[in-house]
Amino acid sequence: MCIRDRYMGIIFSHYSMEVAEEGKHLDASVPAEEKSSEPFPQLLTEDSLSEQQAELLISPVEKLTPEQHQKFLAFKDMLKEQSITDLKDDFIVRYLITSKYDLKEALRLVIRVMKIKEENDVENIKLDHVKSEYNSGMALILGKDKHGRAIILWRINLMNPKETTEERIQKFIFYTLDKALSTATPGVDKYIIIADFEGSGMRNFNMKQVNKLVPIVQDYYAECLDKLYCINTPFVLRAVWNTLKIFLDKETVDRYSFLSSGKVSETLLEEIDEDVLLKEYGGRAELNFAPLSCESLACFSLIIFITKDMIPFISHSHPTTIWAVSYTHLRAHETVLDLVCRLLLEKKKKKKK
Repeated sequence: MCIRDRYMGIIFSHYSMEVAEEGKHLDASVPAEEKSSEPFPQLLTEDSLSEQQAELLISPVEKLTPEQHQKFLAFKDMLKEQSITDLKDDFIVRYLITSKYDLKEALRLVIRVMKIKEENDVENIKLDHVKSEYNSGMALILGKDKHGRAIILWRINLMNPKETTEERIQKFIFYTLDKALSTATPGVDKYIIIADFEGSGMRNFNMKQVNKLVPIVQDYYAECLDKLYCINTPFVLRAVWNTLKIFLDKETVDRYSFLSSGKVSETLLEEIDEDVLLKEYGGRAELNFAPLSCESLACFSLIIFITKDMIPFISHSHPTTIWAVSYTHLRAHETVLDLVCRLLLEKKKKKKK
């Protein structure tokens, strides 16, 4: 984005320079619960949509005012003059909104995004390209919230810039955000992030990487971040934010929420079902993180996300997405890959006994 949201990069920069508190890593190795015959979790349907959910599903083009629609058409003509004709209308609207309908700025952003996409070969980033970053467990996709937006848990204390490179962490961010958006309800190209700062400090940041990556991510995924919840934040970070938000517009301020310890559960449960939200944040779900190995890669089994009294169903189209379903449902829809994965897990379980 042009100016909006980039202040957040400044905030994290101040935080990393001021705070060096050491902390322990979150334990993500929780054993699976007993199996159950509970049904597949309810998905959003036309009849079950709330007013806010229905609003999210309306095409961005349909939301334009007559004046904005004229600028939209004019911008499409500008893109044609640049021989850019393969962009979706929703994508175009995103960058018009980001640039506040400044057509020249919107064109600059679109050209920049296309350059970023080409230079990083974003569409061809595979899981094995970011294996070590994924194994750190710093970023996990937990499913969807009540409005169909993807949920990303970002555990700051597990970030270790000394064990990666700028190129690899950039690829990992592209991979994670692309997968997150693919898990959102169709038509809802949004995600929310829960940024947990517990135990984090200066060791978790490389300011050169942060200053370069923040603008790239904000431009490439313009208007995709719907909400950022910062929890367990240190005093320095909150103080910088309280000072800086005075100079920001209301839309930007509303996008970021710094939650006190007593408000985490209450606030998150307003947006996320308790069967999806992790126990440590007030929900009922448990997390069992399995680092990438040859066996897990073969089965696409990377994160095992287990809701109480259910076993995991591994989504092969989106390796980072896990839906909780009944054992009966899993066996009824078992594919060859499911079978291989189940046998490997059963073999591993027998070895442990």
